[in-house]
Amino acid sequence: SDLSNYGNELGDQKTTVTSTAGSELMYPGRRCVLLWPDELAIFKSLDENLVEQSYTNLPGYMACVVIAGMAAILPPHQGFTNVGISYIDRIKHTALDNTFLNSQLDDLSDNGFFVLGQSTSSEDPYCIHQVTTAAANDELKNSPNDIEFAAVKNFDYVSLYFKGVLEKFIGRYNMTESTLGLIRSSLENAGNTLRNNSFAKIGAPIEDFEVLEVRKANDRSDRVEVSMNVLLPTAINYIRMTISAE
Repeated sequence: SDLSNYGNELGDQKTTVTSTAGSELMYPGRRCVLLWPDELAIFKSLDENLVEQSYTNLPGYMACVVIAGMAAILPPHQGFTNVGISYIDRIKHTALDNTFLNSQLDDLSDNGFFVLGQSTSSEDPYCIHQVTTAAANDELKNSPNDIEFAAVKNFDYVSLYFKGVLEKFIGRYNMTESTLGLIRSSLENAGNTLRNNSFAKIGAPIEDFEVLEVRKANDRSDRVEVSMNVLLPTAINYIRMTISAE
């Protein structure tokens, strides 16, 4: 099924949602993002009386450019859920124009769509829940670090950070015990730097880490085996409150 067949063509938006979510369109993967809506608009101009606004319609995939820009400039562990998205003025075919109900958009989000919502036409759009298509996998739905966009990009950032630490040793150092010790201490220093690089509201890219192993490989004399554990931060997605009165 194709979401472009929403509304009058199918006559039942609920049918569209349920037939699309989890369908053959989905490619469950931590690094695959499937964005909705299919159309958006940006402000173009005011009329001569400075009253009527005109907009330019663009395909929905143009929002991916904005999301990519946000990923590039914001801290790697910054979540995108409920964060305002600039440079997009209107999004089409959502709850705001009564194409879908909010509950239907939630169904799409729960099944791996990176859904943009908009409360009013004067407010910035926002992401309902920053999921990748891995959320379509029922076994991963309750594991935010496996399905959320921020968790994936943060893991990649941390991995590349440690990779950069190791690259300086390749070809320039020989396989000695002192070199292995230097590799371990370099990784520990890098981990401490990441752990201490804290941001307001979101903390540091890693909460903790452990260098488990730095040793010469068993199967070839010129390779070092390194093993590490890292603890990544997790976004607050739910708050349960109980109020009692007497």
